[in-house]
Amino acid sequence: MQGRPPSRHPTSASGRRYVHLEAGHAAQNVQLQAVALGLGSVPVGAFSDHRLAQLLRLLGCEAPLYLIPLGFPAAAT
Repeated sequence: MQGRPPSRHPTSASGRRYVHLEAGHAAQNVQLQAVALGLGSVPVGAFSDHRLAQLLRLLGCEAPLYLIPLGFPAAAT
């Protein structure tokens, strides 16, 4: 399929399931590494797909699945 853009959506129910499983695996690794680096993280699954795609300047064949803001945690008081 050279010359064709990748499909935006997996073509089967199992394909979609695998995409979400892999996104979860990747997110877990990002969060584990954040802890190792002394960073905090907050997984976010509720966001405007369209607005986030605009902000990240994603291509038409790309779609956001998960958002993980990282930062330095506030000092405990």
